[in-house]
Amino acid sequence: MTRTRSILGIGFLAGSCVLALACASYGVRTDYDLETDFSEFESYRWLEPPPARDPRLENDLIRKRIRRAVDDELAAKGLTPREAGEPDLFVTYHAIIERKVDIETTHYGYGYRRYGSRYSEVYAREYEVGTLIIDLVDADSRELVWRGSGQAQLNQDVSPERREQRVRAVVAAILADYPPKD
Repeated sequence: MTRTRSILGIGFLAGSCVLALACASYGVRTDYDLETDFSEFESYRWLEPPPARDPRLENDLIRKRIRRAVDDELAAKGLTPREAGEPDLFVTYHAIIERKVDIETTHYGYGYRRYGSRYSEVYAREYEVGTLIIDLVDADSRELVWRGSGQAQLNQDVSPERREQRVRAVVAAILADYPPKD
């Protein structure tokens, strides 16, 4: 299932100054196990996320923001955290930053075939894209049953308050289709 949502001034993923989004839209995707009865899940426990490949993502500010946002969204869907005893689900996330390049060619001039004057300019723009992936794992089978992701271009120049808002916005968008409605 693929969906793109546009929210003015709201992006996703943040924590350090590198992880604030620049653009006003982001892509959200979800996938899930068709054979899973999601109505049976009532509780969850956090699993530590795997180490990030990028050191900018390894900090407590990011972890806290993402966990608070996910906790709030799951609570709104009737799931409760369980620290003692066996939960129904395990929750974890992955955060990734990738460098991208856009190349654009603009043609100028006039004329037809070899007559006239024509030239082209090529522009390259480097930017970074952040991806947040949220995984829900069945505690009994230890199998992934639901995955959601959000992706957008990153911006470095926003306040911690805006970063918090953006994390909450992308987590809400990612978890909007949980539980799946067949």
